[in-house]
Amino acid sequence: MIQKTPLENEDIVIAQVEEDVEEVLYAAVRKLPIRVKDIQEETWKSSTLKEVINCVSRNSWPKKPEGKLKQFFDIRSVLSVVQNCLMFKERVVIPEALQKATLRQLHEGHPGIVRMKQLARSFVYWPRMDSDIEKLVAACTTCQIHGKTTRKVPLEPWTTPDRVWQRIHIDYAGPDNGQYYLVVVDAKSKWAEVAIVKSISSVSTVRTLKSIFSTHGYPETLVSDNGTQFVSREFASMCEEYGIEHIRSPAFHPQSNGQAERFVDTLKED
Repeated sequence: MIQKTPLENEDIVIAQVEEDVEEVLYAAVRKLPIRVKDIQEETWKSSTLKEVINCVSRNSWPKKPEGKLKQFFDIRSVLSVVQNCLMFKERVVIPEALQKATLRQLHEGHPGIVRMKQLARSFVYWPRMDSDIEKLVAACTTCQIHGKTTRKVPLEPWTTPDRVWQRIHIDYAGPDNGQYYLVVVDAKSKWAEVAIVKSISSVSTVRTLKSIFSTHGYPETLVSDNGTQFVSREFASMCEEYGIEHIRSPAFHPQSNGQAERFVDTLKED
């Protein structure tokens, strides 16, 4: 059966992968006060990042890297170069000259250390980023004054749908050995669909969901977090095309999408 299956053209596969990765790059940068052009220019002004890009492009690293290059050596297997920008998995590596501007944007609204780290890890990366976030929050007078007086608002429970596949909750789990799991949970029956994917870009997400919907039909309501793939133009177009109401959980409140979150936790334990 395998021999009879036509092989996909390698050039088409490579082009699709590059398109998916480029889309992740632009989705991440849209959340920041900087442009792709700014990142490209500052990346090539950085002697460290230029050296890292050369190592990644040639797939050749020094046996004993020294200095700042050593910070990237341990993560070399998940580094890539897209549009002259360095990527760490699906996060763009911010050059040193743009890190302060990025931190200021991430700190808008004074989200606190934990929430600010969660937001940063969704889009950007640089060595010692977590430490820089901790220092910024610790030095912020507003955060110190109000940090211990935050009042939690009780969550309103979701109503049980009238029928199966009326409302679904989706989320990603992973990475695990280079692959991700797209989890789709029906709010009525608690039935879960899990699709194994190599990419979590919006193009891949829409393609995978359409495959699942071809079996179960299109839901009336879809609940997700604010991942870049779920707030993309492609995802919005799919929901509009099939009349799906898309509800996104509030930032930093993953429990609002508890149906999918609980199944993801179970999946991790297994």
